Amino acid sequence: MKTEVAFILAITICCPLLCSAAIKFSCEEHQLWNISTFRCATRNECVLKRYECDSVLDCRDFSDEDHCPTQHAENCVKDFEGKNSSSGEPLQRFQCGDSMCIMGCQRCDGIIDCRDLSDEINCTGDEVIPPCV
Repeated sequence: MKTEVAFILAITICCPLLCSAAIKFSCEEHQLWNISTFRCATRNECVLKRYECDSVLDCRDFSDEDHCPTQHAENCVKDFEGKNSSSGEPLQRFQCGDSMCIMGCQRCDGIIDCRDLSDEINCTGDEVIPPCV
């Protein structure tokens, strides 16, 4: 087995267990292995096609989510419908200014989760953060 193939297999199998972020390779690396990808608008950055329009900002320029209003509207409903936190409370959501939804616990957490930054605007530090899990 070629070293490159072994490396790709190891990253593909192990990283989802250890990493929470999308695996990013150069677009050429994706093309080399005929992997279906989305090319981010800036830089030579590609993410797996399944990360496009999933309401998670994977491209550093957020371009994987900037053309997805229909999917975001659907995700706002289906991603939260009937889901509860570990304490049994309904999972809370926050709707970004561009209609994308994130978990309520991601609001005012110091990490940009909305393309329009609306999850971090007007945060006072006194917000009650609902549970994520």
